Amino acid sequence: MSFWDQFETHETSATPAPATPATPAPTVDYLGRFLSEASTHVYGQSEALIATLVGCVARKNTLLQGSYGEAKTMTAELVASALPLRAGMWQLNPYTEVDEILGGVDIEKWRDQGEFDRHRVGLWVAELAILDELDKAQGAVQNCLLRALNERQIAMQGEIHDLPLQCVIAPINDDIECPATDARFVVRIAVKRPSSADYIKGRKGLTKEPVTPLSADELGAIRKEAKARLESAPETWWATVTTLLTRMESTHAPIPTRDTEWLLEIASVFSVLRGAPALTGYDLYPLCWMGSTAQQSIAKSAFGSVLRIVATSFSDLIPAITTSEEALEATRADLAARIGGGSC
Repeated sequence: MSFWDQFETHETSATPAPATPATPAPTVDYLGRFLSEASTHVYGQSEALIATLVGCVARKNTLLQGSYGEAKTMTAELVASALPLRAGMWQLNPYTEVDEILGGVDIEKWRDQGEFDRHRVGLWVAELAILDELDKAQGAVQNCLLRALNERQIAMQGEIHDLPLQCVIAPINDDIECPATDARFVVRIAVKRPSSADYIKGRKGLTKEPVTPLSADELGAIRKEAKARLESAPETWWATVTTLLTRMESTHAPIPTRDTEWLLEIASVFSVLRGAPALTGYDLYPLCWMGSTAQQSIAKSAFGSVLRIVATSFSDLIPAITTSEEALEATRADLAARIGGGSC
């Protein structure tokens, strides 16, 4: 089953379902609204907020890495509050046991029936999981999470069990030592401490306004529209993606093929969430959230002038690109020139 198939409705009854009005394609600037409301809770973390929301809507795992006290956990919690998903949060440490993540052993079932099973709590029921300080978890915990993070499954007693898990957010302080666990995260944000000016400005705006959550219908409509845009994207747009990825990989370790496919899915979700009428060259900006730190630097360098065209700061970026068609055209032209004259 492909990534997008899970959002399709398959009729199983022989009786045709009654006709219902089609859900209109989303045209709301969801990112702008979320950023405006979330910025009353934290300051100086606009890119982390946006990238995490986009990653979760695209059903991808997001890694927030930075020093202590930089609002990584609050960023994760704000994104969770903005989505109609059943969320679970785990504060991990070297003493966290597997039972705390997957539920304890069902002793009664073991005693009465001689069968090993776990109580269906924790990851068995979570649709969005916040794994705080995953870098501190012992190897046994990280190993048990590998299949859950990638295949959304749990292996137990030789049987594979599907999980309702859609996305994972992991705020961490240090590098994850297990390469296999680290590779499960596609969207990656280096969270930095705000400047003194941002601190002073931000503190005045922390009014703790309520965050408006997406409804289940809105989330479904966003995903379906993103699928439609991806399927109708012109070949030149796909060629642009390939060219940029090739440039990133020319001097650094290759990005796995699956990440290439996931980038296209994330880009289409980004397009819909920001209220754009269609895919543009700017929707490749999520490339700056993927790969190693060195690869992200290459991507951000390539997009540097694009950002200067549409806004003076990331906080102003979303409203700028959704209200100015002239800025969008300038973005497309600039990006096309940077990749050798190709069309976006």
